Amino acid sequence: MKWFITLLAMLVAAGTLLAQPAAVPGRGRILVKIDGFKSDDGQVRVYLFNDAGAFPSKKDKAVAVIKDKIHDRHAEITFDNIPFGTYAVSVHHDVNGNDKIDHNWMHIPKEPYGASNGARNTFGPPKFKQAKFEHAAEITTISITVK
Repeated sequence: MKWFITLLAMLVAAGTLLAQPAAVPGRGRILVKIDGFKSDDGQVRVYLFNDAGAFPSKKDKAVAVIKDKIHDRHAEITFDNIPFGTYAVSVHHDVNGNDKIDHNWMHIPKEPYGASNGARNTFGPPKFKQAKFEHAAEITTISITVK
C-alpha cells in the first residue's frame, strides 16, 4: 500500500510539472497589474506595443491585444511568450463595452486610460519614450493606474 501512495504522489508531481509551460529562451511573460477603476462595468483593453510610431493610437499595430473583465476594481493581464525587447503598454477602461475609447468633442478621452511608467502628456497621448520598459526576464511585471 505504501508503494501505491508513493507512486500516486510521483504521478501527481509529474502531471504538475507537465502542466507548466516550458520556458523558451529569449521569451517570457509580461504581467500587467491594473488599478484605479471606478467600477467593474465594461471591460479593460490592454495593448502591447514595440513600435514607437504606433504607440498608443494605432491599435492594429500592437504586438498583442487582450480584453478582459474587471474584478473588484482591479485587473491582471498576462501576455505570454513575448520575445525579449523594449515595449510599452496602453490600457483603457471600456466602460460601455463598445471596443473603443470614447472621446468628447475636443478629442479628450471620456473613459479612463493609462500607460506603462505612468506616462501622461498634457496635450495628446503619452509618448513611447515615456512609457517604454525593458522585457528581459522570464516574467516582467508592470503596474498601471487608470485615470
